[in-house]
Amino acid sequence: MQLNDRENLILKTTIEDFISSGIPISSQKLYHCYFHSISPATIRNTLAALEKKGLLKHMHTSSGRLPTDSGYRYYVDTLIQDNTSMIDEYDNVSNSLSAVADNLEDLLQATALMLGKISHLFGVVMVSHQQRSILTDI
Repeated sequence: MQLNDRENLILKTTIEDFISSGIPISSQKLYHCYFHSISPATIRNTLAALEKKGLLKHMHTSSGRLPTDSGYRYYVDTLIQDNTSMIDEYDNVSNSLSAVADNLEDLLQATALMLGKISHLFGVVMVSHQQRSILTDI
């Protein structure tokens, strides 16, 4: 079975979200949490196509999708990538942070830059000048 890039991405995200939460995922959640650049209608159409191919199912008309056995098999055989790149990324992060570990401000700045690069999101770092700080919430 051959899927296009969008189908692969949406199937992979749907399965990984279901694995972590145990809750069927809706097109709205996919849109709001993962795919702001893809319209909800396109996401719904892609989910429907994946369902027709037997990779996803939903229990009720208005419920979210969850993977089928065939969907899990496709995920394991096709979508899970070799962990070598993950190990290389870990080594890069570890080496970069070790290089600036002596200076707290440099360490925080390097951490924010790396997290932004990895997550493709904006990050803000602030250093407290108090002697004793307690982190109560993130």
